[in-house]
Amino acid sequence: MMTFNPGDAHDQEILQEYRAFLRDFIGLNIRDEDVNLIFSKLASRLRVLGLPDYESYLRIIQSDTAQGEAERVVLGYILTVTQTYFMRDPEQLAFLQQQILLPLIQTQGNSQTLKIWSAGCATGEEPYTIAMILDGMLKHQSPWTIQILATDINSQALEKAKDGIYPLSALKELSLEQRATYFSEYKKFWKFRDDLRQWITFRIENLVDEGLNQKIDRGILGGFDLIICRNVFIYFDYETMNKVLQIFHKALKSQGYLVMGRNELQGRELEGFTRIPGEEGRAYQKI
Repeated sequence: MMTFNPGDAHDQEILQEYRAFLRDFIGLNIRDEDVNLIFSKLASRLRVLGLPDYESYLRIIQSDTAQGEAERVVLGYILTVTQTYFMRDPEQLAFLQQQILLPLIQTQGNSQTLKIWSAGCATGEEPYTIAMILDGMLKHQSPWTIQILATDINSQALEKAKDGIYPLSALKELSLEQRATYFSEYKKFWKFRDDLRQWITFRIENLVDEGLNQKIDRGILGGFDLIICRNVFIYFDYETMNKVLQIFHKALKSQGYLVMGRNELQGRELEGFTRIPGEEGRAYQKI
């Protein structure tokens, strides 16, 4: 039966196995209040695969088989897909523009280059939003080299991001002028400007993958002026948070910036960073 009974000893054992697997797989921390939501999402795969219970599905995703590998990709999509839109959290974006991007543009004026990492970018609204902001700030200057790396574990979300095609609902926070400047109508949808899309590289990356440190050491990843990672840490436990923060610290340039989502770190001090005042503990600078 596709039911989960928190009072049943066997179901509790299965839950603990899921918790361990998902923490290692994508860094997902299943909080007690999230159990019903997670298992309701898993139930959709049980129905598709015709499985009798959650344990059967667990054995598949744990297995070193072609089916297990394929199902882990599907599982990553189911558990990480999010609904987002352009210019989300305008107050924070205004702070980002004035207190972080403007100083970066001033200090990088000689090289006229900026390197930014949008970590956990989902379907791409965040990196495209950053591109829009930078375009507005730099349009009266000589050409800059802007490199925005946009990563996510969700391969299907990244494919949508690469296309740069969105429903009108994703543009709900944009003014008519912004919509006309950065989008064109495309088959009843809206397509982001091709020239600014060239600033962005979309790539699959798992923030809890041990291989990220090796990529930084080999120069494949790193040297960022700014890392933006919003609404990702809410899924992590304390240990995973610290692990990913160490990766971010290593990937940033000296004096580079880290921007988080609302209440994710609850204003706590971070080793190797100093908090930037006025952002409710959501913005930090590498020491």
